[in-house]
Amino acid sequence: AIVDTGASSNWIDHSIFLRTGCRLKRTRVRAGGVDGQPVEVVGEGKIVVRLAKLSFNVNVVVMRKLPAGILLGLDFLRRTEATLDWERGWLTLSLSHRSGRFEVRALGVEAGSEEEEDVQSLIQELDLSESSVAKQDRERLRDLLIEFADVFVGLGKVDGVLHRIKVPEMVEPYCALLRRKAPKELDQERAFVQEWIEKGVLEPCASPWATYNVLVPRRVVVTVSFTGQL
Repeated sequence: AIVDTGASSNWIDHSIFLRTGCRLKRTRVRAGGVDGQPVEVVGEGKIVVRLAKLSFNVNVVVMRKLPAGILLGLDFLRRTEATLDWERGWLTLSLSHRSGRFEVRALGVEAGSEEEEDVQSLIQELDLSESSVAKQDRERLRDLLIEFADVFVGLGKVDGVLHRIKVPEMVEPYCALLRRKAPKELDQERAFVQEWIEKGVLEPCASPWATYNVLVPRRVVVTVSFTGQL
């Protein structure tokens, strides 16, 4: 089985599901691969997963030709309160009655960079060649950015990992359509932000330049105009 932190659901190949003897139900789930490959969804069901002395029920979406056989996603990770230690190669699961630690091997995952990006070097790498502004003005802009580099925050570093997914050429990356977020999603977002602040990943800042995502109360509109400033 593969544990995929980027999958929202748990998946199982149809041929393997038939061997479990579990009931297959109809489903409205529609899915597509991030690599552009079509996904044939057959239905959904519930199976029992056993790891050493641990056993738990898992809701799965059944599909045909799943290379991994069984793919456990975020639903599994949340239910088992799983934690992943990529440096040591451990997966720790916690259930109501017991917990267990299992050795895992990372696929397409590597440790994130622990070095903070230098703002000065990022400004030097800034590509202004496509601008319609005269070359002299572009250089003046670059000098201005370097002179006041202190107003820009660095990209910082996150105690996490990088996931790399190979996709065929000319395949557009998967993205979700824009939509209004539900109150539950907004609450989760606020909780994540607060957690990152407590861990030191984010730092509270009153400057509107601190991030391109500005969190504001509803009915408050924030606009930044650069007209005539460059």
